[in-house]
Amino acid sequence: MSADARGPLRSADDALFGGYGPFVALVALLLAMALLAPTIAPERDVTTRPGPAPSAGTAPGAALVNGAGR
Repeated sequence: MSADARGPLRSADDALFGGYGPFVALVALLLAMALLAPTIAPERDVTTRPGPAPSAGTAPGAALVNGAGR
């Protein structure tokens, strides 16, 4: 099969986007990734159940802080 049987080669002017199709596809892919993929994990609020507040005399280390533990 000779080259003449297949016809002339297409020029870049006849192609979609004038030969810049792969470049346009790459830019579209990068834009889609930047817009759709999250870059920061969603924040989660961590809460604990409130318990009874310890009194000043029962807190661990309270006697050492006040100087009474010597």
